[in-house]
Amino acid sequence: MTPQLSPMNPNSIKTRFTHRFLRALKRLRKNKSRAATSSQPSALGQYRKVKLAADASMAAAVGPRRVWSRAMLWKIRSRGFLARRRGRRSCGGVVRRRRVHMGKRGGKLGFGGDRKTEELRRLVPGGEAMDLYSLLDETAHYMKCLSTQVQVMRNIVDFCYTST
Repeated sequence: MTPQLSPMNPNSIKTRFTHRFLRALKRLRKNKSRAATSSQPSALGQYRKVKLAADASMAAAVGPRRVWSRAMLWKIRSRGFLARRRGRRSCGGVVRRRRVHMGKRGGKLGFGGDRKTEELRRLVPGGEAMDLYSLLDETAHYMKCLSTQVQVMRNIVDFCYTST
């Protein structure tokens, strides 16, 4: 019994993400089958690869319209570039974030939620260099995209379990 798929808008973020993510998973599976069977990747390594594929697929589906997607794509691309230069795999490494000073008041925004605002800046890719209003707008869009990502992944898992 195959689940009924509803017609989707081909221009929606959800559709673009789904196509990109499924292609990325297919590539991961193909690369896994090509690798030597004696050196099985760890569960953590597989998790990181799938997470990287999901993040890259979502950021690419959104495109350069949003600061968070540009920041995420830059982070993924530069991590891969640095890893290749060092001869390491692209799913490892530490990304250091730069500090942004918020003006004459020593980082205070005057809204009373300075600690929470700084925490939000760390959570949203590219949020370090945004003003508060842009940060809130980007956060809302990023959360919407993350929930879309979760929905698509759940649908993929449901489809895989019902088709077997």
